[in-house]
Amino acid sequence: MNVEINGSIFEIENETVSIEKLILNFNLDLKSTAVALNREIIPKSRYKDTMLCENDCLDLVSIAPGG
Repeated sequence: MNVEINGSIFEIENETVSIEKLILNFNLDLKSTAVALNREIIPKSRYKDTMLCENDCLDLVSIAPGG
């Protein structure tokens, strides 16, 4: 399945991937990563249960401490 993440197309082999699993696969911290799926902000409480579909568009923003 192909999904767009931050403007780039990625091929994901597993067809049942949650937002949570995707974030962890990118080695990002679940608590500090905000997600918009098809331009809709997804609450962290739904990361585990929200499954990705072919041609979904995600924006991932990770907040890092420091300056």
